[in-house]
Order: sequence, then C-alpha cells, then structure tokens
Amino acid sequence: MAIAAVLVLVACAFLLSKGTPMRVAAAVALALGPAILLIGLTRPLLFPYGLYVLLIPFDNLLSVSSFGTLTKLLGMLSGLAFVFWCLRVGRLETPPRSVMALGALLCWALFSVLWASSQTDAVNALPQYLSLALLYGMIAMMPVTRAEFRWLLALTVIGGAIAAAYGAHQFHTTTAVTAQNALHGRLVVKIGNRSIDPNEFADAFLFPIAVLTMVTLRTRWLTLKSLGVAGIGMMVAAIALSASREAL
Repeated sequence: MAIAAVLVLVACAFLLSKGTPMRVAAAVALALGPAILLIGLTRPLLFPYGLYVLLIPFDNLLSVSSFGTLTKLLGMLSGLAFVFWCLRVGRLETPPRSVMALGALLCWALFSVLWASSQTDAVNALPQYLSLALLYGMIAMMPVTRAEFRWLLALTVIGGAIAAAYGAHQFHTTTAVTAQNALHGRLVVKIGNRSIDPNEFADAFLFPIAVLTMVTLRTRWLTLKSLGVAGIGMMVAAIALSASREAL
C-alpha cells in the first residue's frame, strides 16, 4: 500500500513536469502526500479506491499518455493496495454469493465471443472485463466498516453530482455540443480533444441516482432530503441533456 501511494505521488510529479491539464490536481495530491500515504496504509478502501470511485464519471477525459486513463491507473493501484493490506493484516472475508454471480457473468462474456459480430473487438475488450472482475471480487472479500461503506457511497454521489453540474455547464457553451449530425444537440462533455460518449456519461449516473434515492427516502433530516432531491434532479437532467436512450 505504501508502494501504491508512492507510485501515485510519482505519477503526480510526472504530470506536473509535463504540464498536462491535470497539473493542478497533481499539485494538490503532492501537497497532501503525507495524509494520502497514511490513509493508503490504513484505509485502502478510502484511498486509492475512494479516488477511483470519485473519478469514474470522468474516466475518458483523464488520459495519461499512451498508458490509458487515470482511473485505470487508480484501479490497478487499488488492487495492489488491497493485496498488500490483506497480507499485512492477514484478513479476508468469505467470498459472498455475488462473487459467484460475477464469475458466471464473466464466463458468459467469454463464451459470447464465439458469436460476436466483431470477434476482434470482443477479444480486445476481455482484458478490461477480467481486470474489473478481479478488482470487484477482491473488494467483495475486503473487511469493510460501516463508516468506510458510507464514505464510498458518498464519494459515488459526489462524483455523480460534480459530473452532472459540469456537464450542465458545458451544455450551454459552444464547445459542448458537437456539430456532427448524429450527436447534434446532445451533451458531449469535452476537455481539449478528449470527449465522453453521451451513453457512457449518462450510464455513470445510474448508480449514484440509486444511492441518493435510497438515502433521500430513508433519512429523517429535511435538509438532507432537500439536498437529495436536488441531486437526483440534477443527475436526471444531465441524463436528459445527453439524450441517452440507453440510460433512460
């Protein structure tokens, strides 16, 4: 876990030296390095995995050279952090039934390659499915406290709310709406030459909406209910602006 945290700091320093659009975030990460290192050693579910959860809606925008995206890097570091943490404390929970269902889904994905319309694309996508299955399988066996679980849900909602607000802001700018006929009038979130597919952007809101809906229904605090309704409305509006029939 310490190695994972150090690697993140090294990556931030590299991004700073290259002057990428993420240089501000990298500078903040370096400034908070000691605190990040401590959290990574004791609470890997909060960091680096918590940051991974927070940044999921912006995945396609956070490219890191030819390596892939920042979320991909955080996912790999999260897996390493979980392994080191489990080795250090010697604890793992019994795999829940959901892991069996995940394994069955992965097997079905492997068999579906046989009748895929484009077998090349299907085979190229398999490593991503496998890595995500391994990551989520490890998470399912990680001992988690109620506080950590609530933090992860909160980060999910916060990430969705930030993405929705950013998308709504961009929709009213000339660079947000592409001139291509197929996507004319739809929300297409962009940073420089990078953009997010409207369907993928909208799909990222489905789980945060579900979480926020349950919190809004269960809480007795009127302020929290009001914030919940506002957050749900904002994310549903972002889905509507994306015109994604898939998410709807």
